[in-house]
Amino acid sequence: MNTLKLFSIFSLMFLACTPATKEGNSALEEERNSLRQEISSAKNELSALENQKATLTEAVVTKEKELSIYQEGRPPVYIVKFEVTLRKNLELLAYHSDFELPVSKEFFDAAEIGKNTSDLSGYKTLTIAIVWGDCKVVGKRIE
Repeated sequence: MNTLKLFSIFSLMFLACTPATKEGNSALEEERNSLRQEISSAKNELSALENQKATLTEAVVTKEKELSIYQEGRPPVYIVKFEVTLRKNLELLAYHSDFELPVSKEFFDAAEIGKNTSDLSGYKTLTIAIVWGDCKVVGKRIE
């Protein structure tokens, strides 16, 4: 940190002693833009790594939960909570309901909170049963 301060002070002293030129200003502007791009890239990479960390942390918690259930001598039950809302263009009263269903591990892993069940490729049974409404995943748990 002290090295950075010394470098900054010497840089300012050097710039103060050097007359400003168009070429010098242009070079500084290019360097400034380059640094801005590097900062933006670093922020994007940090955000991606934070998302990856959250995903991996969630996977570890899930695996630990499964392990503790297996250690109790029973198989885990995967439960997904759904929210069903009828579409308003049916001229019926709007209907909204939440329900939970035990599902297979494969469906549990494929289901993402906040996504419609129609987005789950290969799992059309639930979507077909709810033709006039939207059904989305609002929660998941293992018991």
